[in-house]
Amino acid sequence: MELPKQAYDDLMSDKWLFGRGCSDMKGGGSIQLSLIEEYSKEEDFNGNIVLISVPDEENLSAGMRGATYLLKDLKEKYNLNYILMLNSEPHERGNDLKPTIYDGSIGKIMPVVYVRGKLAHVG
Repeated sequence: MELPKQAYDDLMSDKWLFGRGCSDMKGGGSIQLSLIEEYSKEEDFNGNIVLISVPDEENLSAGMRGATYLLKDLKEKYNLNYILMLNSEPHERGNDLKPTIYDGSIGKIMPVVYVRGKLAHVG
């Protein structure tokens, strides 16, 4: 099967990633698992990683709201000090200098911290 010229040009430009789920929760989940794999290889890693995955983002954020109790319990039980949260939701760029970041929708609770840095899937 031959790609249409526009699709071929996009593929060759290195500005697009083709594949189902590459800009959805599955893509973010893959990034998170890859990060855990990389950190697990560091001999001097000083800390712990907690991965919370909630499959019900469109259900009044029930999973994330429930996870807050788990995070609190883990914090108290193991004397944890949470210092960083990564949210792997996708974002869009119609213009390379202006990212569009979504902070949730009706029934969806998402804390947002905007940090500028190296362009990556995690905005």
